[in-house]
Amino acid sequence: MCVVCRARITVYPPRGDYQLIIDAVEPKGLGALQKAFEQLKARLEAEGLFDAGRKKPLPYLPAGIGVVTSPTGAVVRDILTVTRRRFPSSTS
Repeated sequence: MCVVCRARITVYPPRGDYQLIIDAVEPKGLGALQKAFEQLKARLEAEGLFDAGRKKPLPYLPAGIGVVTSPTGAVVRDILTVTRRRFPSSTS
């Protein structure tokens, strides 16, 4: 297995020797996250979770919308304004 290392070079003062302090090691080629993602994807594919028969159609309009933000922030007001403008009959 080939790896890519990130390191910093230092000097050992008593002898004047150079040394590498390795901070990170990753497999060469695909990064560690990409490799983990591919393994998970292959496992889920083997379980049949990506089969077309398991997929449900998306609804035309959502039944609800969740927003995670400050209750007094501008985001909430913007979402309410746009929703009321685009769908005037569906909001109260």
